[in-house]
Amino acid sequence: MGLHDGWAKKVRDLGVAFAVTGDEIFSSKAREILLAYADSYLTYDLHTTKDESRIGGGRVGPQTLDESVWLIPFCQGLDLVWSMLSEADRKALETRVLRPAAEDVILPHEMKVHNIQCWKNSAVGCVGFLLSDEELVRQAIDHPDRGFRKQIADGVMPDGGWWEGAWGYHFYRLSALWGLTEAAHNCRLDLYDAKLKGMFDAPLVFASPNYRLPAFNDSHEVDLKGHAVAYELAFARYRDPGYAALLATGQRKGDFSLYFGEGELPTAPPRATASANYPDSGYAMLAKGGEEDSTWLCLKYGPHGGGHGHPDKLGFALYAGEEAVSSRFKRRSKPRCGTTGN
Repeated sequence: MGLHDGWAKKVRDLGVAFAVTGDEIFSSKAREILLAYADSYLTYDLHTTKDESRIGGGRVGPQTLDESVWLIPFCQGLDLVWSMLSEADRKALETRVLRPAAEDVILPHEMKVHNIQCWKNSAVGCVGFLLSDEELVRQAIDHPDRGFRKQIADGVMPDGGWWEGAWGYHFYRLSALWGLTEAAHNCRLDLYDAKLKGMFDAPLVFASPNYRLPAFNDSHEVDLKGHAVAYELAFARYRDPGYAALLATGQRKGDFSLYFGEGELPTAPPRATASANYPDSGYAMLAKGGEEDSTWLCLKYGPHGGGHGHPDKLGFALYAGEEAVSSRFKRRSKPRCGTTGN
C-alpha cells in the first residue's frame, strides 16, 4: 500500500511540475505511471485485511479508505496532465481504473457520518469532476445519508469541532475534505460555507496559549503549529486574518504553501485566550495571563466520541506558559490503547 501511495503522489507531483514548468518530461513520466495502472489495476484482487474478497476491501489496499487515499492524488495528477493524453489513454484510465475504483470498490461500502466516509466522498467526487459525471458528483456531495453536505451538517458540532472529539481525527478529516472542496471550487461549485470554516476556527479556539490541543479521546496532544500549513488553504478561501497569525508562526513550507499560499499576509492581532465554556463539545476553559505565558486549563465533560472516544470524561489539561503541568482523567472502566497521552 505504501508503494501504491508513493506512485499516486508521484503522479500528482509530476502533474504539478508540468503545470508550473510546461516541460513535457514531467507529463510523459506521469503518463507512463498512469497507463501502467490502466494495465494492472483490474488484475489486483479485491481483498480485505483478512484476505477476503468482499465489499469493504480494496484492490491497491485492503480497505476502501486505502483505495480512496490513493485515488485522490492519482486523480489530481491525472487532471493536470489530461490535455497531454490521447483519447485512447483517457478511455483506458476511465474504464480500467477510475470507474472500477469509484463505482465497484468505494461506493458499495457505506459508512454514514464518519471520517473515513469523508475520504471516500472526496475520491468519488474527484473522479466525478474529472469525468464530468454528474451522478458521481451527486453521490459525493449530495447523497442524503453520507454525502459531503450530510457530513458537514451532522458531523460538525455547532462550535466547529468534529463530533468524535479527538483533535488528531479533526485534522485527519480536514485532510480528507480538501480534495473534494477544491475540485468543486475549480468547477465553480462553492462548498466553503460557514460551517466548514468552523472546522478551521475550532482548533484556534480550543488550543492552549502555546497552540497545543489536549490529548482528549483517541488522540495524542496535537501541536497546532504543526498543522499550520492547512491554514494556507483556509486563508486563501476565507481571508480570515486570524489564520495569518498561525501561519506566521511557521516557515510556510509544504504542498499547501505552494498550491495556495499568499505572498504577503496581513498583520494579525495577537491571539487572545480567555475563560469560556463550550457545552456542545463539552470543553470548559480557564485562562489567566497574556498570550503564550498564560496559565490555561481545559476540562473535558462532553460526548463520548463514538469509535474514537475514550473513558476520559472529566479529564483536564493544565498548562503554565509553554509547559504542560498536568493532564489527568478519571476512569470508570479500563481505558483502551492510546491513552498514554493523558
